[in-house]
Amino acid sequence: MEVSITIAVFTICLTASVIFGVILWRKRKDVPDRSRTFLSISLLLLCPFLISFISSLSIGKIPPIHSKLNPFMSIGGLYAILFILYYPVEVIRPRWLTGWKLLLPLTPAILISFPLLFGIQFHDIQTFGDIKENITDIDILIRLISISLFIIISLFILIIPFNWRKSSASKAIIRRYVILSEITSFLFLAGCLSGSQMITNLNVLWGVFFISQLTYYELEQRVIAPLDTQDLPDEPEQIAFEADDNQPDDLWQRINHQMDKHEIWRNPDVTVEMMSRAVGTNRIYVADCIREHTGLTFNDYLNKWRTEYMADKLRQNPYQDQKPLYFEIGYRNRQTAYRNFIKFVGCSPSDFVASL
Repeated sequence: MEVSITIAVFTICLTASVIFGVILWRKRKDVPDRSRTFLSISLLLLCPFLISFISSLSIGKIPPIHSKLNPFMSIGGLYAILFILYYPVEVIRPRWLTGWKLLLPLTPAILISFPLLFGIQFHDIQTFGDIKENITDIDILIRLISISLFIIISLFILIIPFNWRKSSASKAIIRRYVILSEITSFLFLAGCLSGSQMITNLNVLWGVFFISQLTYYELEQRVIAPLDTQDLPDEPEQIAFEADDNQPDDLWQRINHQMDKHEIWRNPDVTVEMMSRAVGTNRIYVADCIREHTGLTFNDYLNKWRTEYMADKLRQNPYQDQKPLYFEIGYRNRQTAYRNFIKFVGCSPSDFVASL
C-alpha cells in the first residue's frame, strides 16, 4: 500500500514536471532573461530521475527509501531544488549566472554524486547513531557536507527580497517565491534527516504545488519590459526625480508638473519621498496636498494616473496586447494593475475594451 502511494505521488510529480517544463520552454523567448529557461531545464532534467525511481519501485527493486540521508533521494532532490534556485537570481540579475557562478549553486549535488562515479558503496543509515559511528567514512562525510552547503544556499535565498527593486518582478511575487522555496527546502531536509516516507511524499506533493504556482505567476502575473521597447517612452528607472527651474510656485501645481511633464508615475519604485524631493518640500506636505485636492492617498493618486493613461491607450487601440501597457504605466504585477483598473474605471480592462 505504501509503495502504491509513493508511485502515485511521484507519477503526479513526473506529469507536472513534463507539462510545466514544456510550457515554460515554449514560452522562454517571451522574456529578455533566462529565468524561464532555467525553470524549464530544471523540471525536464528531473524527469529521468523520477522515471527511474518509479520504475525501480514498480519492479520491486526498491532503494533504501527509509534510510537517513538516502543518497538516491538526496541526489535527485538536490539537483531539482538547486536548479530551481537559479530562477530568482536570474530575475534580479539577468545574465549574472555565467561560468563558475553557474556551477557554484550545484556544488552540493555534484559533491554527493562523486561516490557513485568512483564506485564507492553508500552506507545504509537507519539511525543517527549510525552517522556518528561512521562519521569518518567518505560517503557519509560527503553527504553531510552536501547537506550543510545546501542549508547555506537556502539561507542565502532569504536575502533575495531585499533586492526586488532591481528585478522585473513585484515584491509580492519575489516574497511568495522565497517563502515557497524555503518550505520546499525544509521538507527536503526533513525527509533526508528523518528517512520518513510520509515526509518524502509530502515534499513531492508540495513540489508539485510549488512549480504550478511558479509557472502560473511567471506566465500570468509577472510583468516585464517588452522585448522591443524602441516605441515606448523612457524606462521607469530612467525617469528623473530632480526638481527643475521651470516648476510653478504653488505646491499642487508643482506636483502636477512632475506627474504631467516628468511622468514619474511610470516608475514602479516611486515613493512620496521621491516626489517631495522633486517638488522641494517634505513628504507630509505632499501627502496632505494631494489628499486636500483629490481625497486620495499618494499611492491611489499614482494609480489613478496610471489607470487613466492605460484607459486612454486602450481607447486609441482596443486590440493591442495589454501586458506591455502594464510595464509602461509602472506596474510589475498584472494582478495589481488589473485590480486598480477596476477600482478607478469601474470595470476590468477586457470589459472596458468590449464597451468600446
